[in-house]
Amino acid sequence: MHKELIAKKLPFVDERYRERSFEEGKLIELMEECWAYKPSERCTAFEAVSFLRDVVKESNARIEGAKHR
Repeated sequence: MHKELIAKKLPFVDERYRERSFEEGKLIELMEECWAYKPSERCTAFEAVSFLRDVVKESNARIEGAKHR
């Protein structure tokens, strides 16, 4: 892991998690944003919370849409 950090590489994430569900894909997206090498490129805690709230809204809308099909 130390070598990856020095090389400015993101930790390994199994690509299957990106495709398994909307929610898991969004969590991976957020994790990678939090792992940005440069602190200025990372999201703030407030941005992370806002992102997660948006994901919950979108997820709920998808569930409701699926119920009406």
